[in-house]
Amino acid sequence: MNFDGWPKLAASCLYCGAPDCAIYKGYYIRYLACPELEFLGWIAIRTWLCKTYGIRFSLIPSFIARSKKFSVYGILSLQESYRLNKHDLQKAIDATMDSLDEEFYLPQASALRYLSYQCLPP
Repeated sequence: MNFDGWPKLAASCLYCGAPDCAIYKGYYIRYLACPELEFLGWIAIRTWLCKTYGIRFSLIPSFIARSKKFSVYGILSLQESYRLNKHDLQKAIDATMDSLDEEFYLPQASALRYLSYQCLPP
């Protein structure tokens, strides 16, 4: 099955804008908790290289928070659950992770960082 969701990097590099500049360099795997899709596991993130500047960049799906193990929706759900549970962190974590059928450990320190995370585009 052909997937047309990837940007046309042959037309222009996402980093410098030059045509035929970006080349596929591989991928890295990342662990992701995505409560809205009831998904907990490893995903592959594609990486590319800008030949003009020698910079490697990733194509991260829009539903994944950059440098986080949670989806954007998961972080927003945690923030909302924290507010609804009157700032009881453990109840907020349990309510957010309830849709995942697997055991998932979210340290309270990580949850506190997610509470201050701004889910806005860069």
